[in-house]
Amino acid sequence: MNNIFYMFNINTSNINHLIYKDKKGNLYQDDQTGFIAYGRRLATTILGFRDYRLQEILKSVEPTTTLGHRNFSYLSEKLAKSCKINSDLFTRILNQQNGKTSAQEQKNIANFQSKLPKNSTIANDAAHFLERCQITSKWLELGLDQQLLDNDYEGAKFLVKTRLIYSIVGFQNSTSAGPKKHALKVDTHNHLMIKKEGRYVVCRELDKKYSFDKERQEVVSKKNPLERWNYFSPKGLVPIDRWEYTTFEPIEELSQTEMKELLEHAKKFKEDSADCDSVIQIFTNPRKTIAGGNTPLLARLDASFPVHAAIRIITSDGKVYSTGFGSTIDEDKRQQRFLATINGLPTMLDYEEFRKHEGRIVTSIPTTKKACRNAIKTLQRYHDESIRFNIATQNCTTLAVDILDITGQKVNNTVKAHDFVRGMLPDAKTMPAIKTPARIISYLHKEVYNELPPNLQKAHDIIKRIFEFAPATIATFIGNLVVLALGGTKGTPLPAGESDGSCTLKRKEAILNNPLDFFSSKPSTISSSLHLIQWQLQQPTTAIHSYRGPAMGILPPQDPDPQLQHFLEEKYLHNYGLANSSHKDDENARSSQEAC
Repeated sequence: MNNIFYMFNINTSNINHLIYKDKKGNLYQDDQTGFIAYGRRLATTILGFRDYRLQEILKSVEPTTTLGHRNFSYLSEKLAKSCKINSDLFTRILNQQNGKTSAQEQKNIANFQSKLPKNSTIANDAAHFLERCQITSKWLELGLDQQLLDNDYEGAKFLVKTRLIYSIVGFQNSTSAGPKKHALKVDTHNHLMIKKEGRYVVCRELDKKYSFDKERQEVVSKKNPLERWNYFSPKGLVPIDRWEYTTFEPIEELSQTEMKELLEHAKKFKEDSADCDSVIQIFTNPRKTIAGGNTPLLARLDASFPVHAAIRIITSDGKVYSTGFGSTIDEDKRQQRFLATINGLPTMLDYEEFRKHEGRIVTSIPTTKKACRNAIKTLQRYHDESIRFNIATQNCTTLAVDILDITGQKVNNTVKAHDFVRGMLPDAKTMPAIKTPARIISYLHKEVYNELPPNLQKAHDIIKRIFEFAPATIATFIGNLVVLALGGTKGTPLPAGESDGSCTLKRKEAILNNPLDFFSSKPSTISSSLHLIQWQLQQPTTAIHSYRGPAMGILPPQDPDPQLQHFLEEKYLHNYGLANSSHKDDENARSSQEAC
């Protein structure tokens, strides 16, 4: 074996044998052949005496000559090929020739970069090339002009890295005046400009003063990290913190025409809505959660996965308030167990507003100015006093139902844990093997029960309740033991100060607070998004929005997707034996017309 520790002074492209690194970091050429050589390589590799990996070999040397650099590039290209990067793409990386790259190619480049020596020229080239590819892909995915990016890449990078571009495009797509109010502009040097406090400012200047807090998902001042900025309509970038704000403020505004259209749509919710001049919306964003979620075996499990619920309040003058319930970043860090209870609050501009979804469900409820004022006051009070957040028992759907209650709509979204688990299991009536037998048994039981005298029916019901009591009690106790194991007795300290008692949401320190709670169904009662979505899909003023880029979806869509509507109804209603009541009314109306 030849020691080629100084291999970068010879042309490695002429070496046809393997190269390996020993335990001391010396590089050698393995010129052995034959079956025994393969066995020796395997044994010495397993024992750690040799390392044949190209990425480790490249980390052991530092090219200092022209030939050394050429050798390093040659071995790097071999490593790139092992990461499924072809010669053309490798050349583009070396020469920083930007162009279209697929998501898979970007993954391959990231894999290649991770295997290269840190801070090497090629590693830096790969990092810069990958960043440009990712920025370009996100820019074009939003339907933006590539010429704007090419003319001012640094400005475009700032907008993408800070995620401001998603809010800008989202507000462009949310109202008829959005494209004009939130247009991207350029100065005389073709540098990108966006709105900041009502005036257009060059993005490169903003990049010097502000950075992005990834944890909080907010723009922060470099001089003062506690000064946080967000992009709202119509002023653009403003010094308002989505969490630690002083006053709950609107984040968008509708024109008179748009407000009129929205009210006409919302008033279909109920007949006695003539005096309503405002609207409250509840929206949810279901997503695919598990593979095979459309099959009868997994359909209910897929539908049971938690979905975030958010709230919009649209006042009579067209002002749009957006909020959702969640915990703060600091409280999240202190949460050590899954079911621990922490402090939470309503945010401003819900984090789901401009995110991707697979069908946004928006329910509009007509209401009055007074109800809107009460809702805003309630949210402000919840924010100022802080309310307790628990992922299972008091979450975003709890707040949504609480605000619905102000409009007079009572929605029960709570379910006992053992019933929730049972609801995840496939419906026997949808399983081909037991569908018919289950229907026959159900039919026979019903027929026999109906034939019984009233006294025997009462006796049957009493015996049934007696036999159900013990299993239900045991199930409750076991459910609370699970709550205990998942941190149900844990909680961060309650916020300073006392509540004035007007909050309807609980301020308990934890789910389980004393031994008697183990025999109560309340600690293991879940606030479920499933029941809220089922209620939404049964309302006549629920609109389904397809994702076509970031947008709030305040007004009902002009061209709704019937296939998406059918998919969501099948997933959340039909799989549970429920029907869309609004569709049923339409069918009844058609049947009446046909009868006439």
